[in-house]
Amino acid sequence: MSRKISFWILLGVIFLLAIVFLRVMASFLIPMFLAAILCVMFGPIHVWIYKKVGQRPKTAALLTTGTIMLVVLVPMVILITLAIFESREIVSKLDANTIKGKAEKVRTSLKLDLPYKDDFENVEAHLDKLTSGVNPDTWQQKQLELTYLERASKNFIDHWEQDPNRDEDRQTKNAVAGLIEKYQKQLENCNKQLIILVSDSSDTEKKVAAESDYRTSLEAMNQSYRDLKTKILGGRFWATVRELANPTPEESAEYNAKIQALLTKWVLALGSATTSLVGRLIFGISIMIISTYFFFLDGRKMIESIKFLSPMDDAHEDELLAEFNKVSRAVVIATLLSAVVQGFLAGLGYYFCGVGSVFLLTLLTTVFALIPFVGATAIWLPAALWLYFIDGSPVYAIILGIYGAAVVSTADNVIKPFILHGQSNIHPLLALLSVLGGVSTLGPIGILVGPMIVVFLQTLLKILQRELSTLDDEEAATAGGGEPAAET
Repeated sequence: MSRKISFWILLGVIFLLAIVFLRVMASFLIPMFLAAILCVMFGPIHVWIYKKVGQRPKTAALLTTGTIMLVVLVPMVILITLAIFESREIVSKLDANTIKGKAEKVRTSLKLDLPYKDDFENVEAHLDKLTSGVNPDTWQQKQLELTYLERASKNFIDHWEQDPNRDEDRQTKNAVAGLIEKYQKQLENCNKQLIILVSDSSDTEKKVAAESDYRTSLEAMNQSYRDLKTKILGGRFWATVRELANPTPEESAEYNAKIQALLTKWVLALGSATTSLVGRLIFGISIMIISTYFFFLDGRKMIESIKFLSPMDDAHEDELLAEFNKVSRAVVIATLLSAVVQGFLAGLGYYFCGVGSVFLLTLLTTVFALIPFVGATAIWLPAALWLYFIDGSPVYAIILGIYGAAVVSTADNVIKPFILHGQSNIHPLLALLSVLGGVSTLGPIGILVGPMIVVFLQTLLKILQRELSTLDDEEAATAGGGEPAAET
């Protein structure tokens, strides 16, 4: 009994210390994980260097770590640093007027400008005054406002009828003409009711009826104007799109204030976060470099120590290690190499097509290329659209679009099959969900960790299934009075 109590106390102490150990090592886990990945990726190079230096472990580990710094870390740090400076420059240059100008240029390119915009605003301003605060004390003011509305409506109709750029078929033209006639009749009807309401007539019943008719006519007139505007703008869908793309001055002022506040917040946050980001980046890279060196130097001894302390069967541990090597090559090397190549190719396209912010776009293309089903298209396609609609360079936009589809995105279909050779057993849907879930849980490192966790879980489930099958065979053999079958 005392040994059992001691055993459980020992387990409890180990469990508590393990929690404390994980909390202490939490900030080092991601750099150490990346170091392990780098050891797998550059393992063959380390073996080659080890043989070339006369099998001297420390020298080989140091040279391999230096090679990794030159090949991987230095270009990555330079690219990230340049991308940060470009992003800060872009954000600092943006203001509400710049965004408004770009939006107007896009709107014009997409042919979403609002025709007769001034006429629409004048008519709607008077309509709003007519429909607000309807009471007997304002009948004369409403009559004056209706006069202004009639003038604004006449100007609007004249501009529409005399517009030389109007491109409408006969059916649409007749429909608009019918809606104009209906709208004008309702204007006249509203005017008749207001004349009765402002008169000195003592006929109360007549005034009550006129007030009711006026309110009904006012609603009908407002609706007929909306129908007329919708028809002129090309139907309900295009009318909605054009109205959203052409906000009123009040809405524009509100949007500009929000954009300016958001940009100011971004600039301040980016400026304050740059120092801490650089500090964390330097710290993480330092830990990763040190861990890489010691993994190359004493990696085998570390693995043997972990295997010795682990209660898991050695065969299962060996299977997990083999799966780690396989998945690292299948998921990490293939995915990373494909993303880097796509980012590099896209960067060349951005540079020669004159997109601007080449380093930032190259970094974003590389990151998005890591995500299944999303890929580099999420960056190079908007860049091509920017060239076409905003920069006014349709030739370069088309070249970038063709280059992105034929070269950048196609590189993924060439590099991954060449490296994998059927090693990846992850279903594409599960791969996508594992990446998205890994990113939402662990951040950017989840792009690599998510698929590996899925594969490790699959491996553990296979091991569990084999163990359960073995137990079933032993129970069946015992129940039959024979010896359990030997495991093959």
